[in-house]
Amino acid sequence: ISARGLTEDNLDGWLDQTEAASGWLVLFTHDVSETPSLYGTTPRVLARIVARALERGFAVLPVAAALDRAGIA
Repeated sequence: ISARGLTEDNLDGWLDQTEAASGWLVLFTHDVSETPSLYGTTPRVLARIVARALERGFAVLPVAAALDRAGIA
C-alpha cells in the first residue's frame, strides 16, 4: 500500500480483479505514518482500504491465518 501501488483511488479495481479471479490480495506496506515514505501509507488510507475490503465481504486475515484457512500450512 503506497502512492506507487495500491491507493484509495485504485482500490476497487484491485478488489474487483481479486474477486473475479477468486484470488487473494496480499497487502503490505513499508511504513504507516502521518508522513509516510514513498513506499508507505497513512493510518487513514490503511483504515479505509481495510474497511472497504470488509464492506465487500473479503476476509481480512494475517497471512498465516489465511494459509491455515485455505488448508495450506
